[in-house]
Amino acid sequence: MERLVLDTNVLVRLFRPTDDQHPEAAHLFLEAEDGGLKLVLPDTVVMETTFVLEGTYEVDRAEIRRLLGTVLGHAAVDCPGGDILIDALRRFAETRLDFADCHVAAWAAALDAPACSFDRDLRKFPDIKVRKPGKA
Repeated sequence: MERLVLDTNVLVRLFRPTDDQHPEAAHLFLEAEDGGLKLVLPDTVVMETTFVLEGTYEVDRAEIRRLLGTVLGHAAVDCPGGDILIDALRRFAETRLDFADCHVAAWAAALDAPACSFDRDLRKFPDIKVRKPGKA
């Protein structure tokens, strides 16, 4: 089975039905559904996609969560750390924090380990602990 590593522009075009390249992006996922392809989705692409959809296209955070959650749940998509990304997307939709902070918080929760950061915003997540560097 052929494996393809997805880039951000494929997802953005998939989520933008008015884009000229939307049909090609949609066809890729249909081809994968037929069993001919395995689509690999790096976590950095999920992160960049949230940034582009929110910043460039002003897509609502809840809609970004829904769109990316659909892709992450697609049977032909292989996404290492997908459960952590789903949690990060939930945190992203429920807060005003950037996706990177939400991803760090999701990792901390998954590992049951403190996040290490100077950022006070991470303390907004009641399910994780935050440790400032240099403090024991």
